[in-house]
Amino acid sequence: MMQAKTKLASIKGIERKPKLSPPKNSHPTLESSITKAKKNNHIRIILKVVALLLPLVAAVNTLRSYGVIDNTVGEYDEVFGNDLIVQPPIRAAHTMVKNNSDSNCLFQHSSLYRSIYVYEHPSQGPDSMKAYPDKNATFDPWPWIAWNEKSKEGRWAHYVLGGQADQFTLEIILNDLFTHPGSCLRSFDPKSAKLFFVPFLHSVAGHQGKVFQADFSTTPHAKAMLDASDGNYTNWKEVWGLTDEYWARRDGADHIVVQSEPCHGFTHPRMKRGSHHYVYTQKMLSAPIVVNVEISQTFRNMYPKCAAKNIVSPYPNPDGRNFNGGFDDLVSETLKSRQITLSSSREISQPSTNSSHMMHYSAGNHGECRKLRSALKTDFECSNSKPFFDQFKKLNYPLLMRMATFCPCPGGDSPSAKRMYDAVIMGCIPVILSQDFVWGLSTEYDPDMILNPNDYSIRLNSSNFDMPHYEKGKCSTRTIGFDTKPLEEYLLQNVNKSEIQRLQSNLIDVGRKYSFYRVNQTRPDELLRLGHLPDGEASFEIVRALEQRVDGTH
Repeated sequence: MMQAKTKLASIKGIERKPKLSPPKNSHPTLESSITKAKKNNHIRIILKVVALLLPLVAAVNTLRSYGVIDNTVGEYDEVFGNDLIVQPPIRAAHTMVKNNSDSNCLFQHSSLYRSIYVYEHPSQGPDSMKAYPDKNATFDPWPWIAWNEKSKEGRWAHYVLGGQADQFTLEIILNDLFTHPGSCLRSFDPKSAKLFFVPFLHSVAGHQGKVFQADFSTTPHAKAMLDASDGNYTNWKEVWGLTDEYWARRDGADHIVVQSEPCHGFTHPRMKRGSHHYVYTQKMLSAPIVVNVEISQTFRNMYPKCAAKNIVSPYPNPDGRNFNGGFDDLVSETLKSRQITLSSSREISQPSTNSSHMMHYSAGNHGECRKLRSALKTDFECSNSKPFFDQFKKLNYPLLMRMATFCPCPGGDSPSAKRMYDAVIMGCIPVILSQDFVWGLSTEYDPDMILNPNDYSIRLNSSNFDMPHYEKGKCSTRTIGFDTKPLEEYLLQNVNKSEIQRLQSNLIDVGRKYSFYRVNQTRPDELLRLGHLPDGEASFEIVRALEQRVDGTH
């Protein structure tokens, strides 16, 4: 890998620059040399050879910028997945005409191939996209750009490896997906584009490098987005500085907006729950296609067409140790002296149905379901599984999930929580204890999706477990008056071995479906910070869902 980096660093067109700019084609020194060379045959011959070679060198650089090394994912990563900045080809090259340089593109066969226009700041985009091209108007830099660069450089907030804010990185991942040269989704021609992506990183801007939301104000850019979603484009032109031509032609029905957090969006109201966020904070009833991490069963039942119009994504998990075998190696090393082993193939597998580590639960007592979370914690303290997991208190909770068979998943501050998807990726059967939770990329909100949650998860009535079955600190004393058993006991008695094996077997495929990056042993841990192409199956599922929504009739 180091050799590849060394070679790439010497190639023209790959530079360590913080900002990209199109390559220039003028060669004034060459032209003046040709004029003088008319008097010298030897110089004339040399110049002709150079003139013939220059287009070839340019073509090679373009091929390299697209990653045309070979057809392996590993070579993709060597070209695009490090901290080197790849010089983009000139805008004229980004057309709907397929060429040989696209043969390695991730979405070369998609109907959205070079068909998603990504809005740019008016100082960087073409004049045709400016709201006032004839005026020398200046617009403030988009604030999230600076915060994103600072956070990336300092490893803050969304870029902390395994940090709490990495669950809110959907906006960064999709921005990488649509703009990365290796995806071939981006178009630079708005007239031929089928969809338009608004690169508003409002989670990054709101966190301002911190783990939790730092700015609760409605920013001018967010207010402009709220207005545009309602058909008023004045602030879109005045604040964003961009033309409203493409918003207005279909009321934004061909525009993609990302909402990375379930309780935040264009606004940040405190103490609001339920459908308020979907309707007012994130504008899911408006025309644009909203790609978000959550809707509720209640919202889906109230607004079935709007629920299906939008796309519910899994919470991202950008930690490269999920995909390069790092977590497997750590767990295997920890358990090497025991008779519990994990697959060496880096794929998701389960140790066994041993009742000593059937279930693992670890969660803070917060959100709308404090009562349920408190009861689950009390009962887990008295479970048969607890002594086993007490041996590994230094491991973080995803690794403990990796050792367990069942993982209870209550809701968080809203019906969903990242733990639902962490459990899937870690191969632990999710036990959903959130009545309003809806699985992303599933048939629970869109019949055209391919994932059926009954194939990889268990859903139970949370009211049966929202009171502790044991007195706190007294595991020998059972609480009187319960018709149900503690969760671990219930699972042992009601889920047979063949059903466990069926669910675990399906989790292998679903874990890939919910991953934005493919398994690859050569990947670094910090995939997001190093700008790796999101080449996982979750990316393909979202692009497929976008393909179905191009005409606005889904």
